[in-house]
Amino acid sequence: MSHVTDRMLSSVPTGIRSLFFMLTPNESSFKTVEEVPEYVHQATPYFAGLILLEVLVGLLKSGELVVPISDGITSLSMGIVSKLPFLLIKSLELTAYVFVWDRYHLVELPWDSAWTWWFTFLGVDLGYYWVHRFSHGTNYTHYSIIVSTRELITSALLTYKAFGNKILTFLNGPSWTPGKPRLGDHTANPKVTGKEVAYNPSWSLFLQVYVVLHFLLVLGTYVHLFETKMMVSQLTVLGMIGYILLTLTSLGFIIDQRPSAAMLEMLRCVVMMTLQNFGHVKSPLPSLTVPMEVRQCHTFFLNVEKSNFEGKKKSFEIVLDLGPV
Repeated sequence: MSHVTDRMLSSVPTGIRSLFFMLTPNESSFKTVEEVPEYVHQATPYFAGLILLEVLVGLLKSGELVVPISDGITSLSMGIVSKLPFLLIKSLELTAYVFVWDRYHLVELPWDSAWTWWFTFLGVDLGYYWVHRFSHGTNYTHYSIIVSTRELITSALLTYKAFGNKILTFLNGPSWTPGKPRLGDHTANPKVTGKEVAYNPSWSLFLQVYVVLHFLLVLGTYVHLFETKMMVSQLTVLGMIGYILLTLTSLGFIIDQRPSAAMLEMLRCVVMMTLQNFGHVKSPLPSLTVPMEVRQCHTFFLNVEKSNFEGKKKSFEIVLDLGPV
């Protein structure tokens, strides 16, 4: 039955419907866990297509990117990081669920009933809402399809040290903090004027191309890791997760123009070339893997040095212009 569903989702209309939770009960009800397809993996191409469509429409309407490259890379990176734990704990999560179900379930609903499907649909959606609701207070953002990939990595449960306050985060309002009324103080929330300026650091075109290129490479590594996780050792999976986190962190440092970005990127380049040498990271052009990466990293450091030199030169010119104090 799963093969039939896979073929169904391979068609464009059905794939798009799966992205918007528009599959019928007959299309998405399964008797066993093994029959459930990888919906997220199969819907990814359609989601990527919507992102490209959003970018294209934004360029045609305003001549500008709907989301700055820095914000887009950050949002997609958060989405990647939020899914990495499933490489290690998804089977444990499923095993724990089956264990609890087998021993403690109160009633067994028919798997092929439309009523079961609708009850589950609404229940999962309600559960996701409350998890999202508990995880943060009131936030404002320039929303887009790319931004929707952000997942909440931290939780309000980690914010408060007192156990009582942790429990109250489940019972009180979104903007509640210790000392405020139960539903929070909404008057203290920032006022939205429509003139808010999104964070968009200034960085060179070369660095933008460099970051996008290496983000696409690590995205390919991420997808490949999910496809081959059952064929490699847990140690290899842990090592690749570490490499993905190192890459996303280094690219974030470059975007923010942090002083330690060059050293961290040099370390990442060494790790990347080592993994490529052992076949754990694939290259678009295998025969030119090492020369290409050495050249890219060398060019990156030359640009960093050039930027540092120009920055020092500008500061020196300002000092000369000011004259002696």
